[in-house]
Amino acid sequence: MEKKSNQHSMSNEQTGKTGRSFHHFCTVLLRLALFCPLTVFSADVSTLTPVCSGCHGVDGLSVNSTVPIIAGQAYTLIEDNLLAFRDDESACTATGLMQEEAAALVSAMCVFVKTLENRDISALAEFYELQPFVPARQSFDPALAADGARVHLEANCELCHSQGGRESNGMAAILAGQWTPYLERSLMRIRAGERMGPKVMNEAIRDLTDRDIAALLNYYASQQD
Repeated sequence: MEKKSNQHSMSNEQTGKTGRSFHHFCTVLLRLALFCPLTVFSADVSTLTPVCSGCHGVDGLSVNSTVPIIAGQAYTLIEDNLLAFRDDESACTATGLMQEEAAALVSAMCVFVKTLENRDISALAEFYELQPFVPARQSFDPALAADGARVHLEANCELCHSQGGRESNGMAAILAGQWTPYLERSLMRIRAGERMGPKVMNEAIRDLTDRDIAALLNYYASQQD
């Protein structure tokens, strides 16, 4: 069996100066949003989405590999994550596997989400669920991608992330076409016990080797149509 390590399996080609500038832009935008009175929001998506778009992209189509694409994700998944960022302090706590940019963006998002009412969160979840998911254009290794298709089935990922990770069902996110650096961070954190998901998923990911994770990441990145 391949030995696990704490080293990240893939490099993030979209970080560096561009990532730092993007992080600064998102942070400033979210802080500016806090000057708006809470009553202005009132579940009006038109006042909420411009703030979200600053980091997650227009209509939830992120152009930064550190930030997930949220367009087309299931209502319950989006709602649950927003409620966690608002009400669960652990969701906003930086950990060892979070790069500086990612930790700063999560912190800024948590500050903003804490201003939202339940109706605002519901409105956002409904809006983004209705937006079409567009896969990220990114590089991948064809050989690893082919191996990842096997790992996806053997690890029972298909049970929840059906059609090779293309569908968002309830609490299961769309994985096919999601940004690789974001997915890698999420998988590594779950395997290390820093982030919790459904029990069956936690157990499956904890059994994955670094190569298994690299294969899965390349498999999901390869699905760009």
